[in-house]
Parts: sequence; C-alpha cells; structure tokens
Amino acid sequence: MPEVQASRQLQTIQVGRGLAALAIVFYHTSLLFEQRADLILFDGAGGYGYMGVPFFFVLSGFIIGHAHFADLGRPDRLPPFVRKRFLRVYPVYWVLSALFVCAAISGMGEPDFSYAPAEFVQAHLLIHVTPNFGPPPLKVAWTLFYEIRFYLLFALAIAYPRPAMVLACVWGFAIATLSPWNDLSAEWLSYWNLAFPLGLMACLLFRSGAAGFGSGYVWLGSVAIMAVVCATPIPAFHGGRSLPMLAMMAGFAVLILGLALLERQRAFCLPRGLMFLGDASYSLYLAHSAAIAVAGSVIIRFDVLDSVSAELLYLPIVAFAVMGGISAHLVIERPLIAAMNSRRASAPRLSFSETALEGSNPGSDPR
Repeated sequence: MPEVQASRQLQTIQVGRGLAALAIVFYHTSLLFEQRADLILFDGAGGYGYMGVPFFFVLSGFIIGHAHFADLGRPDRLPPFVRKRFLRVYPVYWVLSALFVCAAISGMGEPDFSYAPAEFVQAHLLIHVTPNFGPPPLKVAWTLFYEIRFYLLFALAIAYPRPAMVLACVWGFAIATLSPWNDLSAEWLSYWNLAFPLGLMACLLFRSGAAGFGSGYVWLGSVAIMAVVCATPIPAFHGGRSLPMLAMMAGFAVLILGLALLERQRAFCLPRGLMFLGDASYSLYLAHSAAIAVAGSVIIRFDVLDSVSAELLYLPIVAFAVMGGISAHLVIERPLIAAMNSRRASAPRLSFSETALEGSNPGSDPR
C-alpha cells in the first residue's frame, strides 16, 4: 500500500484529542470539590477523566510518527522539525503562563510555584536540568516536560538515527528494570515515557497497511481498557510507576490504531463542533485549570454551596472552564499561529495538528 500522506486529516484523532481534553476538565472539576469542600461527587466517576493524560501521550507518539517518519535519518529535515515543534508549543504556553504569573503577582489565587530564577527558567523551557525542581506556574504543564523529552529524542533520530535507537533502547531498559525499585528520577524513569513509543508502534502498523480491520482493533482496545478500569481502583491509575496505567496506555495504542484504520477504510464526516473542540484542545488543556480555580474561589468566597448543591454546580463549572479554554484558543492561540504562518507562508503545513496537546492550524482547512 502507498505511504500514508501526512496531509490527510484524521478526524477520529482530532475528535479524540478534544474529548480527552474535556475528560481532564471533568477530572479537575471533581478534584476542585474534593480538595475545597471534601466532597466526592457522582461516586468519584470524574476521577476517570485522568485517563485523558495517557491518551494524550500515546496520541502524541502516533501523530508525530505519522507526520515525520519520512524525516528519520535526514539531517536536512531537522531545522523544520525543531521550528515547528517550538512554534506549536512554546508561544501559546508562554503567553498563558505569563498571564497566570501576573495574576499571581497581583494577589489572585494561591500560587505555589517558585520565583527562583533557576526553577522559573526551567518551567518556561519545559526542560529540567537540576535534580530538585518545583511545579511550573501552570500546573498542567507537567505533561509538556515529557512531550519535550520525546521531541528531543525524535529530533536526534532525524539527525542521527542509530545513536537515537541505542539511546532509546538503553532508556527503555532502564525504565523497565530500575523504575520499580528506586527513586533516582521520578521523571526520567517514569512509565509515562513509554506512552510515546507505544504511539509510534501503532503508527508504524497503521502506515504499513497490513494491520487488518480497524473495527477489530477498536473493540480489542476498548475491551482491554475497560478490563483495566474494572479491575483497578482509580487511585491506582495515578503516578508514573503504575502498572495499570501502563496497561491502559497499551490499550489506548490499540484503540488509536483501530480508529485510524477505521477512518481510512470507511468514509465518514464527524461533527464540526467536535472537530473544533479538537482544534482548541491545547488551549483548553492549558487554560481550564485556572478557570476552574477562579470558579472555585467564587464559590468558596460567597458560600454558594450553602444554597446550591455541588451536583448542580458541577456542569456549569465544566462549561465555564471549556469556554475559558475556547476563548484562549480564539483570542490568543489562533492569532499567534496565524501571525507565525504569515511569516512562513511558503513552508508546508499539515491540515491537522501534529501534537496531541496542541491546537489547530488556522491556515488549514476551515472548520
């Protein structure tokens, strides 16, 4: 079968990304009531929204592979790759992080990040270079540190594929053998790092054209995920050394493969609203937690829970957080990307985002 063109939009992947971001909004809304009011709503069902994080990681491996496998071993393709990754991740993150820091300086919220220069710089480079570090201003940005490490390894594979393969094998072996037994590095030896190669393997099968029927993989992945969920308490999913989470990531890889195959085998069109949610997923992911915090502060300050039940407040808070993320996408992310695209109009662009945690390209097909 001919090689899959990177310009082909995978609608199922786009929609899945948006739904994963929405799941994380539900998770953090549930966490708000648990932490601020000691309330466990809906029998803790919102806790399953945490599953959006491993889905994002696996999806990132799949999409980066789908877009850039042809670049491996071609050093001339390294500058465009680095430029794209930098422009898609950092400008929006820096703007939203700066707004959060300014709000903290003005006395809004309860900032628990460090202003120490070393930690502040690391938080905004999304690379840890010191053994001890605190959380970034935008707490949800902890996932981006894993993303950037994956990009760096993939960039090495573009320029020097053999050393990159050796490094990846040594790193994977260290995670498998050292991670369960010590605390040398919660990040470098975390199982989270294995999500990306799982996504890459799913992409390789998708591109090979010999993977089989998509519906079978969708069912297999779904059953595997549900089996892990039914057999494991929610707290056991948390943390980078959770074996159930590792099993779930493998299930997500199979599910993503099945969805991509199903879309290639059957022509269908998904709702534009869900596609737009996928477009806005990066801004939604970065901005939703701050919006939820604002809503929580208002509820606590004005004793709203004394007159309105938490269950009735849940969905309005979710809607407020989603609208905050969409607003950030429309007001900040899209203008930034449009301005950057206008400066490099001659550069090839994909019609879908290349990263699971990133938003859409306003220069691509209109929604």
